[in-house]
Amino acid sequence: MDASTRFENPRRALRTLISRATSGLYHSAKRAPEPRITDVRASVVLESESVATLLTVEQSAALADEYRAGAKVTMLAVKYGVHRQTMHVHLKRHGVARPLNILDEAKADRAARLYADGMTLAEVAAEVGSNTRSITLALEARSIPRRPRGLRAKYRPDE
Repeated sequence: MDASTRFENPRRALRTLISRATSGLYHSAKRAPEPRITDVRASVVLESESVATLLTVEQSAALADEYRAGAKVTMLAVKYGVHRQTMHVHLKRHGVARPLNILDEAKADRAARLYADGMTLAEVAAEVGSNTRSITLALEARSIPRRPRGLRAKYRPDE
């Protein structure tokens, strides 16, 4: 029986399971001594749900140097074939702290004014050049309550 034809639209994890089962990966109780998947960038480890790319020490140092030179995390993640959160793990190993997106007083005041005028958090963040979490923190610091979702009424503190 071919399991791949029994399911009309299998999810990725199910397709992986079917592929591994039909290729004989689960027939032996022992794991292979080396990873079966190889990559020119680094060795690859088989896991139960995903395939992870392991960076060498040199690659990890290189990505930290590129980040210090001004490269963006998402661009480096694509270049090295790893998740952006993994990038932060490597950067932390090299003593590079995550930058805090803290608004200065002028931007925070402007954000509060725009939010009070009826803009959504996302619109304010785009206008100020920040993210919604930083805008929320700035609003909380000024005791401006969040509006309920979906409402765009102006905030009036005197009511």
